[in-house]
Amino acid sequence: MVNLKNVFLVRSNGPEAEQAEWKRHYTTGRHGFASWSRTAAYLKNRPYTGVVCLTAEYTDLERKDCYIAEDLAYAKSLFR
Repeated sequence: MVNLKNVFLVRSNGPEAEQAEWKRHYTTGRHGFASWSRTAAYLKNRPYTGVVCLTAEYTDLERKDCYIAEDLAYAKSLFR
């Protein structure tokens, strides 16, 4: 199974802090650290026939339905 989700880090303290602290921000497939397009290309080049799971894990839960629709359309476009 391939599990697709995406995240980036947001600094949670200021530059005056002795050490930087970071929080995870779960976002859409296009906007995080992981390259969904590179992952899809890798899987298509092997011919992967297993399950692809979209976890629908987002920090902004109020917009989760919009994000789910966006990620589903994006994933479908990558695996055509």
